[in-house]
Amino acid sequence: MKRVAMIFFLAVLAASGCAGRTTQRRESYLALHPNLSPETAGQIRRGEVRTGMTRADVLAAWGDPNHFIPGYSDASVALETWVYRYHLVFGTGYYRLEFRDGILQQMVREYY
Repeated sequence: MKRVAMIFFLAVLAASGCAGRTTQRRESYLALHPNLSPETAGQIRRGEVRTGMTRADVLAAWGDPNHFIPGYSDASVALETWVYRYHLVFGTGYYRLEFRDGILQQMVREYY
């Protein structure tokens, strides 16, 4: 019983540490960007992402992507695709974020 309690305690401690780093990352970004709209600042603080955000906004809200796919439509337009993976009870899900010139244009949610 003590062993189960210790494992549970360590799991909660590890999870709270991750949440603390996430909150710190978001709050640090918001402190460095005081001119963000209240709507965008609130979304970053809650870990929400929407089209129209910059790459830096998305990094602040969600952290580093699991996969990064660079691309160019021509020499003047930079295209990027970021993939964030998450686990579900019945499989794996992905968010595919597509950026054009550093601005989030499309967000697609997929399940496998």
